[in-house]
Amino acid sequence: MRVTIFGPYAAWSPHFETDLELAELHLRKRDTVSFITCDAVLKCCEPNYYHDYAT
Repeated sequence: MRVTIFGPYAAWSPHFETDLELAELHLRKRDTVSFITCDAVLKCCEPNYYHDYAT
């Protein structure tokens, strides 16, 4: 199975940890996991509020 996880709250615990746990569960089942985070394309992004690509 192919699984995509959207994690816009990477700096907020426990959100990021839960996303990682879900990804690990799928990887153990030999699923393909893609993890999408904010890369300054969204209007507002918690870990990259100022849309700095270096962040």
